[in-house]
Amino acid sequence: LIVMLFPRQVISIFNNDPEFLNEGVRAVRIFAMIFFTLGIQLIPGFFFQAIGKGFPATIISSARYVLFLLPCLFILPSFLGIYGVWISFPLADALSFSLASVWMMLELKKNKIPLSLRFL
Repeated sequence: LIVMLFPRQVISIFNNDPEFLNEGVRAVRIFAMIFFTLGIQLIPGFFFQAIGKGFPATIISSARYVLFLLPCLFILPSFLGIYGVWISFPLADALSFSLASVWMMLELKKNKIPLSLRFL
C-alpha cells in the first residue's frame, strides 16, 4: 500500500535522478499491483513438499521465474517495449498464483478435504 501511494518517495531513497524517478514510479506501481499474491504462492509449494509430492512442489516453486517470467521477458518487450518488461513481472505473478491455486484446490478436492478446512 505504501509503495502504491508514495512510489516517488520510496524509490527516491535509492536515487533522486528525475528520469529515474519518472520511469521508476510507473515501474514500481506496476510491480506492486499483485504483490499480495506472493505470500499466497508459497503455501501450495510448501503444502506439496510437506505431503511428499515433489513434482508439484518443484513446478509451483519454479513457476514464477522459470515457466512464466522468462518467457514473458523474451516475448512482451518485442510488442510493448519497456512497458513489456514492467508488465512481465505482475503477469508472471498472476499466472503462477493461478497455477498454484488451481493445483492446490484440485489436490484438496481429490483428498476430500472439507471446504471449511481448505482455507485454514
